[in-house]
Amino acid sequence: LRTDIDTLTVRTPTGARVPFATYFTNHKLLAFVVIQNDTIKYERYADGYNADQVVTTFSVSKSILSALIGVALNEGKIRSLDDSLVTYIPALRGKPAFEGVTLRNLLGMRSGLRYTETGNGFWSDIRSDEARTYYSNNLRHTLAAAPRVALPGSDWDYKDTDAELLGWALANATGTTISEYLEEKVWKRIGTENAATFSLDRRDGMDKVASGFNTTARDLARFGRLYLNSGRW
Repeated sequence: LRTDIDTLTVRTPTGARVPFATYFTNHKLLAFVVIQNDTIKYERYADGYNADQVVTTFSVSKSILSALIGVALNEGKIRSLDDSLVTYIPALRGKPAFEGVTLRNLLGMRSGLRYTETGNGFWSDIRSDEARTYYSNNLRHTLAAAPRVALPGSDWDYKDTDAELLGWALANATGTTISEYLEEKVWKRIGTENAATFSLDRRDGMDKVASGFNTTARDLARFGRLYLNSGRW
């Protein structure tokens, strides 16, 4: 393993230049792994963490979801990205906010649904769509109440609601949970060392595909290797 990476100078978000070891500590990183040609070259963990520690990947979860959408397309579980969302979620049929929304709109985060973010003060934060979605204990109910503010396919806006709707549609299309689909189609096939999980909105509830995937750094690198090698195990 290389140790010189600790001393490499990196740039912080403010433009300051510090040794990577300092950056790792100051920015509260939990795990950092460098892999070259399938060999671990560098590995560093925060105090209390190790290579077997499962941690939340937050929005990296969306990359897991998009891969599974590709699998479902290949298997014919999803016919086309241009299919209407309500084809896969009949519970949303008849709600004007979802009229004309396609799976492609959701994958590109162009649903036209409103998504207010945190970062604008306490009261604004707790009323935001971001907080409501993240902390919801009934995601289906929360998502079904999302209002429209733009035409589907028009404005791009990074939002968890589009990913969660896509996960709901995928679960319905495959007839299984996102966790089970990932395990069968990907996780068991790529030599992972540890079990992974999805956080749920409640016990026996809905997989939180926008931010709730939990795994180790090494196994996440194995998933990334799929992209590096054009999907080959």
